[in-house]
Amino acid sequence: MVRVRLNILQKGLGLILIPLVLQVVFFAQFFMLIDKMEELNRAENRQSLIVENINKLTELFTIAWGTILTETLESNKIRAIDPEDYRRQSEDGLNKLKQGAPTPAFAQLIETVQDLAARQYDMLKEFSQTDPEESSVAIFAKYRKLKLTLRPYMKKAVYVNQALAVERDKLNLAQEQGRKYRESMKLQLFIGITLDIILTVALLVFLLNGITRRLAVLVRNARLLPSGEPLRAHVSGHDELTYLDQVLHLASADLAKAAEYRKSVMETMSHDLRSPIQSAMIAAEILQASALASESEKTTKQIEGLKRNLSRVVKLVEDNLTIDKLESGTAELEISHFDLHELAAEALDSVSAQAGAKSIELVNQVDKVIVQADRERILQVLANFLTNAVKFSPPSAPICVSSQNLGHSVKVMIADDGPGIDSEFQATIFDRFQQNAGDGKSRQGFGLGLAICKMLVQQHGGSVGVTSIPGKCSTFWFILPLKYSA
Repeated sequence: MVRVRLNILQKGLGLILIPLVLQVVFFAQFFMLIDKMEELNRAENRQSLIVENINKLTELFTIAWGTILTETLESNKIRAIDPEDYRRQSEDGLNKLKQGAPTPAFAQLIETVQDLAARQYDMLKEFSQTDPEESSVAIFAKYRKLKLTLRPYMKKAVYVNQALAVERDKLNLAQEQGRKYRESMKLQLFIGITLDIILTVALLVFLLNGITRRLAVLVRNARLLPSGEPLRAHVSGHDELTYLDQVLHLASADLAKAAEYRKSVMETMSHDLRSPIQSAMIAAEILQASALASESEKTTKQIEGLKRNLSRVVKLVEDNLTIDKLESGTAELEISHFDLHELAAEALDSVSAQAGAKSIELVNQVDKVIVQADRERILQVLANFLTNAVKFSPPSAPICVSSQNLGHSVKVMIADDGPGIDSEFQATIFDRFQQNAGDGKSRQGFGLGLAICKMLVQQHGGSVGVTSIPGKCSTFWFILPLKYSA
């Protein structure tokens, strides 16, 4: 069995063409009915004309016979119709009647009527010449002749009346057929419009239902793609939507392979790179101890620089491992209840040495509030914000940590009087490898700290942000739910 594979354009054309074909068939039938109606109207008009002319001729015959009888029996010259007027009117009626002679039987009727008119004209002309002084014998002779003439005339008159009845029946039949065809046209017009509407709506619902249902699957797959989750549902069919779905599944498979490759690289960094660096750190500490023993100040500074660089590399490796775990969803949170004020005090203590070197006052205005979260991860977020605040604050400038109760969550704010952040940079400062280029300081670190803070807070169901006035101050903040919800 051959399966027809249509794309969306072809389906749309089908939605247009199928009702269009139905409309063409309907209008063809409708025009046939119109032609039939016009034919019936012509037949009805023809029959009306025939009946009307026969009636006029019959009325004319009656008037003429009345004139003949009056002049024959009463012998006076009071005429209802003049012979020449009669001839002119009868010829006019016959000419009109001849225009509607479509059958041999009707032609015979015309011939009969024409013969009656001619005979009656002759009699009308003859009897109109009656002399009032004629004798009774002459009048009786005319009367006898009239009587002999009436017998065949009456037979033909009966024939004409019968033909007239037939023509009237034809007229009635034509009128009845016209009425039936008009009713049929109304019914077919209603049925055609109704079927066209039903078919169009049915095709539209069928097409849109199929497209929207498959689009919903496509949208779900597109939303799952950035998360790295496998795409299970497939879009059925053989059109463009199916092709896009296949592309999404291929992209999902490629992303899964890339994630596996990245995981392999990160594991390599974790085991094959961090171990030698840690060994180098130990060797540097040994060398530093030896340099201190030999009191070589230059060697000691060089070793301290080496240790700082090695520490930066170790932190880079650890930050990349942390981001990889957070993005892959493998980072586990150790949820517990703790006092946020005490956690802020611990974070301030962790940066007190750097702050003291710049005579910076650290202020803890965090309320005593119990939250449910991973204590070490939130401490990491606070310490990172505070480290940046100390780094960019001028000497003797205060740094204040405060909080605001939002009902079901708490907002923690770290405010400093540093150089501020450019407005165009504020929107991307929490992205990876982003550093404020307008702070006037040399770049330190790799721009991963704030990205890790954002991901840690979001993993708790919270959010982060910054408000800053360039050249004056900055306030980094994060909102944390009071109760953790997995």
